[in-house]
Amino acid sequence: MLIVSALIVLTRILQVVSLDPPLTFGQHYPYTALWNGTQPELTDPRQKDILDCWFAAASIATVYVSPESIKHLFYFPNGTSMGDFPYPNPSSDNVTVTLFHPTTYQPYNFTASIMSESWSEDHPGGCWWNSALTQAALQFSAVNGTGVVPGILANGSFDNGGGSASTGMTIFTGLPSATEYAQNYASLDDFFNDLSKSPHTPVVVGTVDDSNITKTVPPLLWEWDEDGLFEESLGFDRLS
Repeated sequence: MLIVSALIVLTRILQVVSLDPPLTFGQHYPYTALWNGTQPELTDPRQKDILDCWFAAASIATVYVSPESIKHLFYFPNGTSMGDFPYPNPSSDNVTVTLFHPTTYQPYNFTASIMSESWSEDHPGGCWWNSALTQAALQFSAVNGTGVVPGILANGSFDNGGGSASTGMTIFTGLPSATEYAQNYASLDDFFNDLSKSPHTPVVVGTVDDSNITKTVPPLLWEWDEDGLFEESLGFDRLS
């Protein structure tokens, strides 16, 4: 009789729902080092499912030029700077992150947690400094009186159709940036002269939205036609 009852119950099951990934308590991931070794690396960020290429590009460009400046954005919960931490692999479940508003250049402190580390972006379960930067930047949506941050929606998520590396650079450094479009360069020498600044200041070359797409004037970038520069001029962001 018990067996028959069990079969009757099973026939009434329409679906089984469970969390995936499973719910865990305590640390979201067991590895809590903000970076491996003594500094963040440009290979740490990785964009996968979230359309925030502008943010990842600015992060990589900045850490490539000045990993020290990125390190000094982070603080242990007791207020001690991670940038001055004398040992490798500084670790913490929670950190304070200082970022700069991209229009007022004012610094703001935000809290980031290993519990909120992305399941898909960067290298899940690895060092989480870029995830912490992302968590902090999205909190600009809750800062009153500062205006909208391009690329960040009011609900605290990335705008799939907005954002620019120019915004990201200023968020990380507190410095103004400059944007130039390929069709505005008088010569290839001017274009590559700006690119050559990358060992000394963050530089990102990227696509632009449809409203800013124009054709370059031949023969300025004719050699690059096969790479799309002739058909779609590229936005060029750099710190000024």
